Amino acid sequence: MNMSARHVVICAALSVLFQDFSSSPARAQSAWELGYQLAHIPDDTLPLGFSVGIVGSLTPTWSAIGEIAAARESQELLGGETRFTILDIGGGVRWTPQLTSPIRPFVQVLVGAVRRSIDFDPETIGLDQSETDFMIQPGAGIAYRVTDLWSAVAALKLTETLTQNEVDIGDEFRLFLGVRLDF
Repeated sequence: MNMSARHVVICAALSVLFQDFSSSPARAQSAWELGYQLAHIPDDTLPLGFSVGIVGSLTPTWSAIGEIAAARESQELLGGETRFTILDIGGGVRWTPQLTSPIRPFVQVLVGAVRRSIDFDPETIGLDQSETDFMIQPGAGIAYRVTDLWSAVAALKLTETLTQNEVDIGDEFRLFLGVRLDF
């Protein structure tokens, strides 16, 4: 993502601060979201992952969201097992239009940290390396309300990372498939 696109994402997130949050939603609603996550980084896909989030209504269309997600891959490399792990922790906002349909699209933006670690088999190489960086994660998805208490959710997220030395490591994508449990 180039610098001007990053500015657009940041400005969109900051514009939420100027919304009128004084009116409470017709029905205050919170929810847990949990499910499977597939992560794609440049030149690799991490097929084993999960995501857990909590969503709280601020207005009828705006919600605050917090999320923890992880993905992992193991493979034989250099005569031993190598594990690559990604951990995302973020918070942000989500906009969902007011619709009467059971299908509810949404867009969201999270900011937080992403930690990548690679562990080489200690019996062969014994090297562990990790890095934690700032992330901006815009995304979009749909929720299909199955009952009053739960919905099926699918989302696609783009993770942009600002590394400590400002090196662009390429676009990372996350695919989330899960459920939303209202409470």
